[in-house]
Amino acid sequence: MGSRVVAIVCRDAEAAQKRFMTSDGRAGIMYTRTGRRFFDDPRMEGELLKRLRSAIDAAGLWGELDSDWVCLDCELMPWSVKAQELLKHSI
Repeated sequence: MGSRVVAIVCRDAEAAQKRFMTSDGRAGIMYTRTGRRFFDDPRMEGELLKRLRSAIDAAGLWGELDSDWVCLDCELMPWSVKAQELLKHSI
């Protein structure tokens, strides 16, 4: 069982700014299925986006789709990545 996440992954911060008019220097974001930020920790989100970007690069997806951004509807495993804070505060 995992946690549902929607990942917007841009090739780089410039692509994010061009497509989504961002100004924070990030190249992606991850949301819950209800539209809230998935991760409270920006470092963890950034690291996962970096790994997704690397996989997209390796697969040649940017060129195949002729796009500098993708939206992925994912199941993040293990579910406990998201639930760590819930588990800590529920006990």
